[in-house]
Amino acid sequence: MFAVRSRALACSSRALLAKRTFASHSGKGPVPAGETHHHDDHHHHPAAEETFGKGFYLSIAAVVGCLAFYKLEQSTAGAKGAPLTRAIEYYSDLSKDWEERNVRHTSMVERAAADRSLFEDSTPSKTVNLRFPERFNTGSPYMNEIGWQGNDLLALKAHYESQRK
Repeated sequence: MFAVRSRALACSSRALLAKRTFASHSGKGPVPAGETHHHDDHHHHPAAEETFGKGFYLSIAAVVGCLAFYKLEQSTAGAKGAPLTRAIEYYSDLSKDWEERNVRHTSMVERAAADRSLFEDSTPSKTVNLRFPERFNTGSPYMNEIGWQGNDLLALKAHYESQRK
């Protein structure tokens, strides 16, 4: 049942799309369903003038600018070389500084790795840190048997029992 209903819905939506017309297709509005001729014969639009966009002119200007910069660099090259070449050589000297920084960073990372392996390879502590260690010593002092805390108080118990007799 569901398949038949979905198929019928698909067919009806296609039929509606086939009948649909737009006001832009004719000058008078929507075309009635039985009308088949078109009014496009007498609606000619003038041809649009197409020009080059800004991107074309910017790319041409960039190419011309690069060529002019290259010629300027070649003409001003003296005994030391072109200014652009000198700038590249000036900033390439920083590679020594970066190499020193990298060596220092590598040594620090190696030290940190050695410390980490030291801590991970050590045996863990067998004690458990408690939030409230006094909890073992707390409790009601009333109605408790002698030695309820676990201490060996047999001698003390014998002393008091001898006093009662």
